[in-house]
Amino acid sequence: MRVPVLIGAALALGLAALMPNIASADSPGGDCGLSPGPETAPAGPMRFIMTQGPDRDWISAEGRIGPGSAAALEAFLASLDTIPTDIVLDSPGGQVREALSIGRTIRAAGLTTHVGRLAGCGTPETATVRPGTCASACAYAFLGGTERFVDSPVFGTSGSLIAFHAVRPAAGQGEIAPERLAAATRAVTAEIAAYVTEMGVDPVLPRMATAVAHDMLFVPARTLRAVLRIDTPREIAEAEPPAPVL
Repeated sequence: MRVPVLIGAALALGLAALMPNIASADSPGGDCGLSPGPETAPAGPMRFIMTQGPDRDWISAEGRIGPGSAAALEAFLASLDTIPTDIVLDSPGGQVREALSIGRTIRAAGLTTHVGRLAGCGTPETATVRPGTCASACAYAFLGGTERFVDSPVFGTSGSLIAFHAVRPAAGQGEIAPERLAAATRAVTAEIAAYVTEMGVDPVLPRMATAVAHDMLFVPARTLRAVLRIDTPREIAEAEPPAPVL
């Protein structure tokens, strides 16, 4: 099911409407055993894959953000002889603080972020990027890019989605007193606000996201993404030649 996005506006959508068939962590699915279908983000733990395409190399990051995901990205980057310029994200979300750490690692590495999913299993002859989804915590990791493209002019994708919503306590915290729970939520929300400003994105974004319940999704359309500086303006991207593959 493809979700329509209004130009110059945003939709508040039910989570099930955006990602109706998220597979279990053990589901094989997809072109390379990573993603269950063309309209969904993979639900297994986030994995980082060095991908070779016919014209450039990139990092594919697919799966749910959980404990250790940020450290895994740091270790992955440290293992590379040459770090490519691009990382392509496809994720239903996960732990917010891990996502913020991923975003800061992406920024420190000078990577450009794109939303999309790997097709063609990473072989140089067939590897491509198709539209994907970066939702919830993933959306904040995406903001770490030095340049950011939901619909990527580099990979020629159109129809990818980025989605935000309010934070919620982690599973297993249901016994916490309401006042402590509210304080913890405010603390994480403040961290998000500081991070968004640090990444050069309009500080109104986290306030808009907080207004959307956790079981709904705030999906900014292209015009609003540009206004909020979620996306890099296309005129900047089109003026710069693509980076060579080393």
